[in-house]
Amino acid sequence: PETQNHTLAELNGQALASILQANYRTMVRQNMVEKGNSEKEAESSTDILITLAQFVESLKLNIGTHQALTQAGLELKFNLD
Repeated sequence: PETQNHTLAELNGQALASILQANYRTMVRQNMVEKGNSEKEAESSTDILITLAQFVESLKLNIGTHQALTQAGLELKFNLD
């Protein structure tokens, strides 16, 4: 019997980095409020997150069943250029 996938999630790192960059100021403010960080610390944390997203080419997660067992697969491709 074949594996039957019921969940598939795909993420493009460049698209994620672009979304994070567009929401930069909001994310910095949220970090300051939730974690009590200074503006400089919050900016640094946000910058690291955006940089990490830029290194991800793609991320795929699939979850399914095979012979009554739940299986999960994760594929991560990096962009190191």
